[in-house]
Amino acid sequence: MNVIPSFASPLATTKLDCNHEKISDWCDDQISDNTGKILLNFEETILQNLYHKIKENVNILHEYIGLKKTFKQTLYNGWVNCYDNIRNQSAHCHPEATFVCVYYPLAENNSSPLVLTNPNNAQQYVFQSASNDHNCVEDYNIFTSNKWAIKPETDLLVIFPSWIQHGVESFTSNTKRISIAINTKMVKL
Repeated sequence: MNVIPSFASPLATTKLDCNHEKISDWCDDQISDNTGKILLNFEETILQNLYHKIKENVNILHEYIGLKKTFKQTLYNGWVNCYDNIRNQSAHCHPEATFVCVYYPLAENNSSPLVLTNPNNAQQYVFQSASNDHNCVEDYNIFTSNKWAIKPETDLLVIFPSWIQHGVESFTSNTKRISIAINTKMVKL
């Protein structure tokens, strides 16, 4: 029998080899709004190398999944989140964007994971969750998982489609993580 994934959503991760300590220090020096966010305008001198590497990687993904080379991804909007593990962020998506990019200039051990939710929301009822007495799943994988957790790591870039619901669950450990979230949009060359 030939079994392949259908209607798959890409998830790309890579280490950027950026000067994450300098970026983290810059983030700490900025003044956040009342939600803990620092809005970006893509003119920040200290972040230019990071922006370049994000554009490079998101366009590699663009071509890898079969999008036309006559279109490219451009940085659309972005912000910095400076959180401890006590705060959480409920699941949401970014429908105005093409891809969501999350870069971690700082992610201490036991930082709260980034949690992606399967866009097929009916799947959770067919393959019921582990907390249910009727759990039928032997192995959680791309076919049976309702959620996918990504452990934050310093200097890690994560890229996924904007239609994926995502959020951050709170942990009880007292660790710090800084994430830079950037949305991209497709533009015709």
